[in-house]
Amino acid sequence: MNNKSIYILWTIILIITGCAAKETREPAIGHFDRTPILTPFYDKYWLLLEDFTYYLNSSGDKITVPAGFVSDLASVPDGANAIFDQFGRYASAALIHDYLYWEKIYSKSKSDKIIKDALKATGVGYTARNSIKWGVKLFGDKSWKKNCSDRRKGYPRLVPVQYRRQFNVSTKWTKYRADLINKGITSNNISQCEK
Repeated sequence: MNNKSIYILWTIILIITGCAAKETREPAIGHFDRTPILTPFYDKYWLLLEDFTYYLNSSGDKITVPAGFVSDLASVPDGANAIFDQFGRYASAALIHDYLYWEKIYSKSKSDKIIKDALKATGVGYTARNSIKWGVKLFGDKSWKKNCSDRRKGYPRLVPVQYRRQFNVSTKWTKYRADLINKGITSNNISQCEK
């Protein structure tokens, strides 16, 4: 499916969910401990500088993304960035979702439900939440599978503390990742992909 097709389908989903939308005033299911502290690579990737936690519910269940994790935040298809952006209210939920897709702590289905709840916690409205939920449900398989492929290739997504300050703003993540691999830093744990 090309980018134009993805944009058209995403737009249809937005229209359908918008037509059926009713804003609810129910409280968010989870909450974040704070705003994530990130630093950019030169491309679309970001490095998390401090641990970042999302509490799923009042029972204390939580997801902690460790400092050093690299994310592209919200993966917005070309053309849809007029409606959604990579940053803002979407960034916190997208960071949690990227981590869940990488670590495979939960199933893809549960990870996709968590992003919807996390978006609600950041104040994203009903229509946008449902559009994003359907977007990841319909198109997230590619990212889910690519993460397993990247793990099998040994590509890291977690930068060790001693290497977090060793890049400048003109460094692309793909090049920095190759440098890490050359230094022996890999992600060979593929057990999550064999579930």
